[in-house]
Amino acid sequence: MFSFRYRRRVSPVALFALLGVVACAHPYERLRPSKGAPLSTAFDRFDEPAADKAAPTPPSGSLGSYVAAALAAHPTLRARYHEWRAAAAEVAVARKLPEPTLTYGWFARSVETRVGPQNHRFSLGQSVPWPGVLRHAADAAAKRARAAERLFEAEALALQARVARAYWELWRARRQRDIHRQHRDLLSELGTAVRSRVEVGRASLADASQVDLAVSRVDDLISALAAVEAQQSAALVAAVGLERDDAGLPTTSEPGAPGAPGLTRAELLAAAADHPAAKHLDWLASAAESAGHSARSRALPALSVGFDYVQTGAAAAPATPDDGKDALVLSAGLSIPLWRASYAAAEKRERQRAGAHRARAAATRLDVRAHVDASLSRVIESGRRVVHIETTLSPQADAVYAAQVGSYATGDANLATVLIAQQQVLELRVARIEQRAAHEVAWAELQQFVGSAVVRAPVRDNPEGDDGRNR
Repeated sequence: MFSFRYRRRVSPVALFALLGVVACAHPYERLRPSKGAPLSTAFDRFDEPAADKAAPTPPSGSLGSYVAAALAAHPTLRARYHEWRAAAAEVAVARKLPEPTLTYGWFARSVETRVGPQNHRFSLGQSVPWPGVLRHAADAAAKRARAAERLFEAEALALQARVARAYWELWRARRQRDIHRQHRDLLSELGTAVRSRVEVGRASLADASQVDLAVSRVDDLISALAAVEAQQSAALVAAVGLERDDAGLPTTSEPGAPGAPGLTRAELLAAAADHPAAKHLDWLASAAESAGHSARSRALPALSVGFDYVQTGAAAAPATPDDGKDALVLSAGLSIPLWRASYAAAEKRERQRAGAHRARAAATRLDVRAHVDASLSRVIESGRRVVHIETTLSPQADAVYAAQVGSYATGDANLATVLIAQQQVLELRVARIEQRAAHEVAWAELQQFVGSAVVRAPVRDNPEGDDGRNR
């Protein structure tokens, strides 16, 4: 430590001018969240004070309304959002200087000087770390905030897929139950016709019992589907984040036309490489590297500056020049970093953390790639099956059933063949609903792992099995 004594008053402002460089805000602090659809409602609602929040708008019944409700109010997404904003606030914390020190000293035994005794001492000191310490620490905090932002986006993608999955499973249970009810009505009509034939001796009681058995089995399926509907309703409530189900959870949206991705597999995988879940880990790795640079900078000397004011009393000798003149002291110093091994260990620790994050990012990209391929195969296959059922199998089954009903009416066919034909029609109608729901769920999962919306192109009816991955 060294000091200079001046004989006139000097303002300390110039000594602290360099603090303005450190006080400048990091660029990330000036950024607002990018309010792109469909997350804009989430940003607006999450930023509102709790007391000002209006009751959430209940879903209208469309898939879009359920997704919007989930993005606006789901607790998990809200937690990710606040974690992100908390990480953004850490940037200002990381770049702050050590607190200045204000010290008062009273001379219990005054030192008599030529101009008078020194009675009181006021000191103001500030330590200024090596510039790289705070700069790299702020960069690390900003990158961790970027990582939290990507994690928020990944959570939003997963939430949308979860809502879509629960929605289409509920839609499937309801539509399949409607089909079974229609089938039960057909069986009831057939039972009436069989009993009329029994009365005139053209059918046996065994035929009537066979129809009754078929009706009972359909009733059991309807009851089972009612239980499935209740389970899927609960899943949709949880996926959206609703506190209770007051609106009955209507499902008014219908699946779109079967389609295949308008992008090639290579294009889908290229988009998935930038998935927020992987970018989250990339940012964490970069943040660890910046933290390592900050640790290395801590091994360099830190500057300390200070300003002292010494109050001086009246001189003992009368008419002394500068009688009672107060002293001003400007001081500067450098720290001596003795524990360099600990700083080197901290730098090594951050390098290892960066390596771990990059390895996890690579593993995440492998997982995302596998999910894209699996979802793509499900999209292609479910779409193909929907088209094949609608254009080939169902028309054939309807024709067979109509022919069997006609033959039964003329006595050329027995009831068992009619019931078998009717069962084939039912199974294909149920399978069509099953595959349409599976197609929409596969689309939702594909878009979740690609990380963005994917354009649909028409799908072909190819029973030999074209997976469409090289389109």
